[in-house]
Amino acid sequence: MIDTDDSWPSDIVPAARKAAVDALVGSRLRLCREILGWTIEDMAGALGYDATLLRDYEAGRVRVSPVDLTEIARIFQIPMIWFFVGLQSPEGSTANAAGDARAAALSAGEENVAGQHLALFAEELSTIRDPSVRIMLIDMARNLARHFK
Repeated sequence: MIDTDDSWPSDIVPAARKAAVDALVGSRLRLCREILGWTIEDMAGALGYDATLLRDYEAGRVRVSPVDLTEIARIFQIPMIWFFVGLQSPEGSTANAAGDARAAALSAGEENVAGQHLALFAEELSTIRDPSVRIMLIDMARNLARHFK
């Protein structure tokens, strides 16, 4: 859905930030479709949407409306938040400063704990039978790691 509703104060969020969110959501939508092995036409049929619109969503050229994103998440059986995993905080935010401080505080002892957490994660991940869910969790962990370095 293209953001054309003048009743909302859409100028609060800078255009570059909107474009970054649209691109991320689109890339996550494409990744989800590819994990399932679906073509764009498969997804269009499942959602009842035009394939051209879905291509525009995936390319970030058209903003996915909250209603459409809810339906897409329902079809894929994933939480909506998954489409936003990997979203970077705006530059200069306190979230980035806090993340940098946490990263600087990582000591040798904490690295050992991190290794134990990795082993626990791998053990739990191996119990999940659905490969698409395992891939989604690995992808989420990768994006979280990038965000919190």
